[in-house]
Amino acid sequence: MKAIVDSEAGTIVAIVDDAAGGEGYDMTGCALVTVPAELEDAARGGWALQVVGDTLALAETTPLGNLRARRDLLLYATDPTRWMPMDEPERSAWADYQQALRDWPETETDLLAPTEPAAPDPAMLNRMVDALTRVVATLSL
Repeated sequence: MKAIVDSEAGTIVAIVDDAAGGEGYDMTGCALVTVPAELEDAARGGWALQVVGDTLALAETTPLGNLRARRDLLLYATDPTRWMPMDEPERSAWADYQQALRDWPETETDLLAPTEPAAPDPAMLNRMVDALTRVVATLSL
């Protein structure tokens, strides 16, 4: 997968399959940049990409910002699982969940209808999110 990049503006003109190359596009002032393998699914899923230096990255868009905000909230809320009393399999499950949250922005393929990673204990997660929300609301007063 390649991106046709306007070299002067530093913007992506189009995303094309490797076989197509720049065929059918006016390549004047443009360059073909390889889409990193880890971003191909995101690009196919409609996520916006941006030029960063000589490579590509996920663009900061409102839906992506919303997803990252939700991810950050869930990471903050589940942070206490690192020191809460629990057995090793339970602690490992929460650590795996937190890693899935960290990977979520790059692994999500449908930005408009994202699928949140599954928590090991959804009821416990809801309690942790509620507790964090109350603390933040109290501190905001």
